Amino acid sequence: MPNGLCGPSVARHPSKEVEVILTVTELRPNQDQTPIAPDEGADSHRPLRDEADHFSDHLARLALGARWLTLLLGTVVVLRPGRAALDVAATGLLYLVAGFVTFRYVTSQSDNQRVFVLAEMVLCATAVALSGGIASPFVLAPAIPLMLAAFVLSERQAVVLAYVSAVLAVVLGLLQDNDDAATRSVALVGVVYLICGILGVITRRVVSDMDERRDEALVEVSRLTQANDLLVALHGLAQTMPATLDLAAVINDTKKRLNAAMPHTVSSLHIRNTATGHWHHEIAYGVKQTPPLTDEELPAVLASLVSRQQPLVVAEYLNTEAQGVSPFARSGIYCALRARGAVIGLLALESDQAANFDQRASLSLEQLAPDLALSFDNAMWFARLRTLGADTERARIARDLHDRIAQSLAYVSFELERHSYAAEPVSGEQLSQLREVIHEVVTELRDTLYDLRATISDEEDLASVAQGYLEKMRARHNFDVEYHGPHGQRLPTVVEQELWRIVQEGLHNIAKHAGADRVDLKYAIEGSHAQVELRDNGCGFVPRQVTSGHYGLMGMRERAEAIGASLDIASSPGRGTLIRISLEVAA
Repeated sequence: MPNGLCGPSVARHPSKEVEVILTVTELRPNQDQTPIAPDEGADSHRPLRDEADHFSDHLARLALGARWLTLLLGTVVVLRPGRAALDVAATGLLYLVAGFVTFRYVTSQSDNQRVFVLAEMVLCATAVALSGGIASPFVLAPAIPLMLAAFVLSERQAVVLAYVSAVLAVVLGLLQDNDDAATRSVALVGVVYLICGILGVITRRVVSDMDERRDEALVEVSRLTQANDLLVALHGLAQTMPATLDLAAVINDTKKRLNAAMPHTVSSLHIRNTATGHWHHEIAYGVKQTPPLTDEELPAVLASLVSRQQPLVVAEYLNTEAQGVSPFARSGIYCALRARGAVIGLLALESDQAANFDQRASLSLEQLAPDLALSFDNAMWFARLRTLGADTERARIARDLHDRIAQSLAYVSFELERHSYAAEPVSGEQLSQLREVIHEVVTELRDTLYDLRATISDEEDLASVAQGYLEKMRARHNFDVEYHGPHGQRLPTVVEQELWRIVQEGLHNIAKHAGADRVDLKYAIEGSHAQVELRDNGCGFVPRQVTSGHYGLMGMRERAEAIGASLDIASSPGRGTLIRISLEVAA
């Protein structure tokens, strides 16, 4: 996915990285901080990180409980008569360590994990050495910080530390009396140290995997969230998008603006097609329109514009060897249209009079050029987006043709093939039946083409198109039609277009299936709220029993969803049908 959809990412703030023993929710192995998602996305999707956090919480609580349990059991032994003063000192040292760890855990203070855990392990080992080595009642105390150290160190460092601890335990045992009990104790302690180190490594790997899955999920959710925000914004923009994004409308507007800006007898505009690299002659007034041109085929005066930032003014062509776009040009002014840092168009204005363009005209065109370039760039991007959406529209047209024409043509084809192999000649009655079917197909095709041409534009609003279409239906199907609509009020063109297609599909269903003789269409606009109601007195149906693959209703729902409208269909057998479309339009 493109980066534009992901938005800026931020790293987790170092101040929130809290020491492994002390803070529940930020227990993490030592690893690089990589930016994963925006803060908003992380906060709004906290469940994605709870899995690793809960695991770390349980580990921190388990380590704290094991630390105090080991300390209390050792204290019971130390309190027995005959223990040396060093045993009491070691006990006090371990209580200080445990108390400090617990305090920091409760207050969630930040610290360097690695340094703190290693310092605790050193202090625990010192207490063991003071209280008798392998015979110390606290001989397992270093196992807890050893496991946590294996968690915060790198995997290789953790493995080395585990083996070193096991070897030290063995060396410590060798210094004791050589008896079977001491040997078993040394082996047991060494195995426990080794297991704790390995558990730390495994835990680190598990939490790292959780973090990776969480980060991947956050990135994906962030992308989907921002894509959703972008689509919602585009949807709102589409409802208020001006019709001048259409390339033909932009060309007409450009002609008017150029005519108002300065007098000229020739205007020419070549727009570059980025896919082919050719220059298309979009405006050719007073000059012969050319086919698409390559860079080498451009007139010399236009080719020179690509490297120029300011307009080029030629006061008199008779004094130069060059020639303008028109062979009859006496003077001319030329400008490159730039958008997004690239030349997208080459504009030429020429006159059959000498010195028709001066410095004032050059300044005027220089000020006008960025606006023209942006208009054409927007129109071309809009055309690309419209092309991407054309597949959906073609699918809808295909459904219309399938429902209305394809089945009848298939019947005619089947009958003709059957008669061609029949032994008996075709009767006049059979030919009459086929002729009637073909006549119906031609009528359907004509009606379909009319339906497709009945579109909303800047000049034709929904009210006028609906009235004309209803008059056609009145004549075509002998309906009693009543229409109530707004006067002089309009919604954005794209919204009216989709509303009209929904109404048109409803009218088609009435004509084909309802058996109605009366149709009422009400269209109302109140502020940003619009509502359309289409009612008939036909046979009706049960909406719940309509299959999901029914093309007409499916297309109506698709169109309503495209403009953010609600579509309600109320119908029952023998009581007609009411279709209500309601929507709020962005101001």
